[in-house]
Amino acid sequence: MTRRTGVFVCHCGTNIAATVDVKKVAEEMAGDKDVVYSKDYVYMCSDPGQQAVINAVKEHQLDSLVISCCSPTLHEKTFRDCSTEGGLNPFQCEIANIREQCAWVHKDKAVATDKAIKITRGAVRRAQGDDSLTPIGVPVTRKVMVIGGGIAGIQASLDMANAGLDVILVEKLPTIGGHMIQLSETFPTLDCSQCILSPKMVEVSKNPKITLMTDTEVKGISGFVGNFKVKTHTKAQFVDPELCKICDDCSQVCPTVTANEYDLGLTGRRAIFMPFAQAIPATYTLDESACLGLNPVVCGKCADVCEAQAINYDVKPKTQEIDVGAIVLATGFDLYDKENMGEYGRGKYPDVLDGLQFERLCSASGPTEGHILRPSDQKEPKEIVFIQCSGSRDPEQHCAYCSKICCMYTAKHASLYKHHVPDGQAYIFYIDIRSGGKGYEEFVQRTMERDGFCQQREPALRGIVGGEIGAADQTIDRGNIDDGPPFFRSSGNAYLQPRKAPSRLTERTRRHVARSVSSMLPTAAMPAALTRPSRRPCRRPTSAMTRRQSSSALTSRASIPGALARSVARPFHPRALWLRRRQNRWRPQRIARRPAPKKSLWVALLRVPNVRPPKKFRTTREPYAISWVLFENQAGNLAPKGRGVGSQR
Repeated sequence: MTRRTGVFVCHCGTNIAATVDVKKVAEEMAGDKDVVYSKDYVYMCSDPGQQAVINAVKEHQLDSLVISCCSPTLHEKTFRDCSTEGGLNPFQCEIANIREQCAWVHKDKAVATDKAIKITRGAVRRAQGDDSLTPIGVPVTRKVMVIGGGIAGIQASLDMANAGLDVILVEKLPTIGGHMIQLSETFPTLDCSQCILSPKMVEVSKNPKITLMTDTEVKGISGFVGNFKVKTHTKAQFVDPELCKICDDCSQVCPTVTANEYDLGLTGRRAIFMPFAQAIPATYTLDESACLGLNPVVCGKCADVCEAQAINYDVKPKTQEIDVGAIVLATGFDLYDKENMGEYGRGKYPDVLDGLQFERLCSASGPTEGHILRPSDQKEPKEIVFIQCSGSRDPEQHCAYCSKICCMYTAKHASLYKHHVPDGQAYIFYIDIRSGGKGYEEFVQRTMERDGFCQQREPALRGIVGGEIGAADQTIDRGNIDDGPPFFRSSGNAYLQPRKAPSRLTERTRRHVARSVSSMLPTAAMPAALTRPSRRPCRRPTSAMTRRQSSSALTSRASIPGALARSVARPFHPRALWLRRRQNRWRPQRIARRPAPKKSLWVALLRVPNVRPPKKFRTTREPYAISWVLFENQAGNLAPKGRGVGSQR
């Protein structure tokens, strides 16, 4: 029997109508032998559009519906609900996708219209063969398996257990905690990671709703939603956690030493070991791969000294099948394989570390007890380089994507380094800063201002050769940047945060200033201009150069590079906002003549738009829209000066 089918074609604004002749599609479908009603509407998903569908079902006694619109993932439920309200079975409604599969992939309107007609006609044929279905209920297993015992898996387990569900937490390592337990502090609050994670780990072990399965891997999953069967494999538990007293007698007599995974190979451990002090479950673990032999037993010293008789060499691995209703994957991450980045000296130079190894050096529970020491000679490094974006955003050789975490991660590392080595200097090489998240950008800016590390935008960094960092346009070695003022360089914005104020502009200081402002200059002549201080007298400002005009002139983006170049190259420039100290207040001055050196303090504050300055040099007028470059006149020479002048007018 032929069914009475109704067709409704949506314009979707211009998403469909711009490429498909919607009215023609409706007219063509009206002449189809199986269609008794056809109509087009601007927005079928709107309330008037849905009501038109309901009314048509009742007035024309339709048996099935075809809605030509967008993807069924968006509005299939919407129109099935309309079918129910009109008295139809919801499974008698078909969606013809003429937006994503037609309108958005064609430019020729005639071709797209013809294709839309064919798609809609195919949906009409499907509707002729649809059966009315009735939803049924099946029993489900009210138990959840969480795969992965890191912070994500721990928090998910606690949330579901508190909601009343039985949870099985599976972890392939001997303890839960994941990578977070290896961190020293977390950004942006710099809270102790162990202080955050340890209470949650203990809560997992004490919660009666959570079953903890360590040293266990998932081998297979079958079934369907609500009724899964998970096959797990648990390694042999040679040490009984119920009997182990954590006395450490066994590890003291173990003759085997292997790399400690918890410290990323920076220290060693015995074949029988406890991963770390806060490990859950709190028990020792026997590493069968590192032991001298268990079949037959070669050593056996650990069992001989165990008074609790907790060690049993005859325990076998266990495989079991578990019924669960849902599965949560929280498998965490692994570091990018460092063998793929040999240009950075990984494996050749012992002092080239990855981020997690540096975390262990900073951690109080790490191999150096919180002291940052070079692995090669156990001395405190006074200079350190962080290379960001290594292995990422490089589709030809490495990963094409950005991890979106390394910018904040490196800013935290630089901050931790300055906390441990206050007189040290950190350098950061990066492509772009992507600090997206609540409080993230503020953390980066605060770290730059407070800790004074150098950020160098060097996408063409080649690698490390002979202990030096080689870049495409310069090489920074140990003697290149020492007594000059540190600087930040990022995307054409220059920041100077002086460490000290020399009495005259030395050759090295001029070189640093030239490097930090070189990206803002219109020509390549600026670094040469900074080779020696200018001796030419500055032109006087015109009488019309008022305070407001000088300030507004500096806010023009086009005038900034030239103004910056001239103000650095010559002691006094009329387009800079000059300040003079009078009665403990910094007041703007109109310079009619060159001030006498040594008799009064003159400071130039050059405004650069759209860059936030350090807090102590922030002005009250434009606190979020200026950067700063300070220069003080002393005996006719220029020198960066680090005084708190920006907080006063």
